Order: sequence, then C-alpha cells, then structure tokens
Amino acid sequence: MNWLTGLLGFLQWIVLAYLGIASIYFFLYSFAGILYKRKWPLLKSVVRRFAVFIPAYKEDEVIVHSVKNSLAQEYPRDKYDIIVIADQLGPATIKKLRELPVIVFEVELPDSSKALSLNEAMNQLPYDQYDIALVLDADNIMIHDFLYRVNDLFNRGALAVQGHRIAKNDQTSLAILDGISEEINNHIYRKGHYCIGLSSALIGSGMGIRYDLFKKFMGSINSYAEDKELEFHLMYNGIRIHYEENAFLYDEKTSHNKAFVRQRSRWIMNQLAYVSKYFMPSLKQLIHNGNIDLFDKFFQQLLPPRVIYLGAISLFAMFTWFMNPLWLSITWSAFFMMTMLTFLFSVPKRYYNIKTLKALALVPGACLLMIKSFLSINKAKKGFGATTHKINNLNESVSRHVDSNKSPEKVRRGA
Repeated sequence: MNWLTGLLGFLQWIVLAYLGIASIYFFLYSFAGILYKRKWPLLKSVVRRFAVFIPAYKEDEVIVHSVKNSLAQEYPRDKYDIIVIADQLGPATIKKLRELPVIVFEVELPDSSKALSLNEAMNQLPYDQYDIALVLDADNIMIHDFLYRVNDLFNRGALAVQGHRIAKNDQTSLAILDGISEEINNHIYRKGHYCIGLSSALIGSGMGIRYDLFKKFMGSINSYAEDKELEFHLMYNGIRIHYEENAFLYDEKTSHNKAFVRQRSRWIMNQLAYVSKYFMPSLKQLIHNGNIDLFDKFFQQLLPPRVIYLGAISLFAMFTWFMNPLWLSITWSAFFMMTMLTFLFSVPKRYYNIKTLKALALVPGACLLMIKSFLSINKAKKGFGATTHKINNLNESVSRHVDSNKSPEKVRRGA
C-alpha cells in the first residue's frame, strides 16, 4: 500500500500546483481590477463611421428586434450602417429586414460560421467606406450610447475596443450562474488586464476594431473561434485591445442544460485548438520580442474551467484537513480563501440577492454539466451549432445599473 499512498501524494502535489497557480492568477487580476483605472488623454475629436455587423444564423426570432434597437443609437445616423448577414433566415424575416434602413446580405455557405459570414459581407462592401467594424450577436442589445463610447476610446488612440457584455435575462438559476461567470470574466480578463496595461480579452460581440485591420485579419480566419484567432493576430502585431467598462451590451445567457453543454463543448474545443496551434508562436514572441500580452493570452487557455476549479478547490480545502499534514491543509485553505476573495472582487453587487443564493445550489450540477461538456467535444467538432435565442425582458437590476452610468460630456464633445 506504500506505493498507492505515494502515488496519491504525488497526484495531490500536481493538482495543488495546478489549482494553486490558477488561484494566484485569478486573485491577482481580480485585485488589479478594483485598484486602478487607467486614464487616457483625448487626442482628437472625430466622429468615425461604423459598420455594425450582425451575423444571424437561424435567428429569426430575435434578429428584427435587435436590428430595431441598433437603429435607435444616439449617434449620427449617417455615421453608421447596420449590416445583417442572413444565414438561413426565413423569407418572412428577410422581408421584414428589407423594410428597415439596413443592409442585408443573404449568404449560402458550405460550412456556416461567423468568420465566413463576416468575410463574405466585407467582400461585398467598399474597402474605404468605414472606419470601425463593430460585431454584434443576433440577440445583442446595445445601450443607447454604445457607439459614442467606443468612438471615444478611438479618439484616445485605441485601434481595438471590447465593450462590457452583461446578462439580459435571469429567469433561471443556470442563466444567473452564466451571467455571474460573464461578469467574472469581464473583471479578470478585461478590466483586470486592462488596468495593468495588458490587452482586454475579446468576447466575440460588442467588439470594435479599426476597419482595415479587421478586414485584413479576419480574411485569414475560417475557424469557429474567430474571437480567439482575432486576439492572436492583434496581440501578435502589438495592437492592444482596450476595454470600455461603461459601453454596456445586453446578451442572452444560457438557460437550459442542453444548450449549456453544447455551448461549453464548443468553447472547450476551441480552447484546446488554440493551445496546440499557438503555443510555439506565443513562446517565440515572448522570448524574442518580450510580448507578454500574447503569452498571457496563451496561458489563459491552460487554466481550468472556473466552475470545475471552484468545485475542486472547495473539495480539497475541505477534505484534506482529515488526511494531510497541517501545513498542507493550511495551503489548500489559503488557496480557497484567495478563490473566495476573487469572487468577492469580481461579482457585481447587483448579484448579491436571494435569487443568486438559490442559484448557488446549482453549482454541483453545473460541475457535472462541465464534465459532460468535456465528454461531448467530438460532437462540437461536427458543425457550427450556434446557440439559438429568444426575446427576453431585460434584467431590471441590470437596467437600473446601466441607466445610472450617464454618457460623459467628453464623449458628447467628440460629436
């Protein structure tokens, strides 16, 4: 039995090192997010022209509603075009869209993906007509001054900007957990990184990129992980991704188990593909050019899914008190406390309510769903499998929070 004890001890050290590094990483960036907010001087006042791309794959139920919202932006109407890329939308939906003042491209793709849809649309548009490409998902709802806020950062020297995506629905416990996860990502991978001078992570929607750069980099992307690939190209070329915390964008969160598993399987597949594809380029950039930004992005892909990380760190912190030396048990508990502080720093106050408390009871089930997602990766490889959406009432607590963030006068002067 000595060999078994030794093996279990060795495995515990491996797990301790892995989860410990993740704990320190999450904690440091979450702490950075609450300490510092970088100010950028206004370099010029220019009202840029936006191409607002909305790829819509079988999104008949929400696309018209989303487009009407996008047309209501408080931004000069002649300074932005809404471009709907209709992939397998019904004739009735196409008819409704063509009755609106938007550009509609119907695409027939051999293998549907957001990247292919975007490239197909840009190939049909004049090259020099726009300054900024902004990408939305078909269900996204922008705050009334979203374009102003993105344009303001471009006036401060940005070439790429990620907005603040938040949950629009909280009808189920799973949707609440998904919304909390989104906000933790926003705090750690966007605000925390941005505050210390690194790039914000892209998220696939609510991102504005200088148009010529977007067209150039997207032209070489044909995978389902277009946001991760775009991040790589931007960071590889030394282009920092800025984060606009008050450019809010409503996004529907996953409410059902099957959709959760399908979505996470796709994300895990993309994450593993990124690790294998970009390890050597990221390492070379770090060694030869000191590109910490790019290597940090690669390192993020090695971190465990947060719900599994939370479950594992909690179990080890609890049970190792009964079978480990005191110092090792204290070490596990220290990592657990860092995890709790990370969540405390990262989760917005509006989630501190009874509905969230009830949703936390679902965490063990969410861990099992994540394990099922790992086992379903092969299914994710077989097709696009985009998550379909429905029109939801906006989360009232989020609406109040967003409405309290008024447009800064400096943005208005930029108009």
